[in-house]
Amino acid sequence: MSVQFRGAIAALTLGLGLSAAASAQTRPTVAIIPTQYFSATEQSADNVTQALVQQYQREGYTVVPTDRARATFDAMGLSRNVDFGDRTIRQFGRRLGVGLVVHPQLLAEAVPADLTDRTGGRFSPGAVLYTRVVNTRTGGAIFTRQIGYAVADTGMASTVAALPPEAASDAVTRLTQRYFERVAGSRQEYGRMPRRRHR
Repeated sequence: MSVQFRGAIAALTLGLGLSAAASAQTRPTVAIIPTQYFSATEQSADNVTQALVQQYQREGYTVVPTDRARATFDAMGLSRNVDFGDRTIRQFGRRLGVGLVVHPQLLAEAVPADLTDRTGGRFSPGAVLYTRVVNTRTGGAIFTRQIGYAVADTGMASTVAALPPEAASDAVTRLTQRYFERVAGSRQEYGRMPRRRHR
């Protein structure tokens, strides 16, 4: 292999690396609202929040530190057990100076009574997660999704089970997969209006 050819390959590799780095740096900064929880535990909700932070960071986004996001959440007088709309989500993001806000909710962490009855008091713990991503420039939601996530059966005779970090991470990966496939890098994510077609 000639020195010139090796040099060309090295330059191409470096160029691709710099291009990827530049792309990652230009992604909008994200703030993640502390996960709200309903019929679930606070610890499980915290695990979901942490999993979301890690997921967005892996995808190249700059994420506002959780303690700063929580301080803003508290300063706005918000509750982790009372739902709120896009207007409040947008205000949250603007206070933090970010382009995107992720609003996660752990809606449930229990199994329906009929399933519990059919298994003789045993249960297969699961979770219902919902997320909404709002662009603070336009004020509109650019992504929403809700999933049901089943956790391995522990055989415990309870209708509520904590969502451990590993399970929360797996659930969040499934919850956000479509976002990173379909929305990441789009005009909607950056708050740009779709181009008009010339007649």
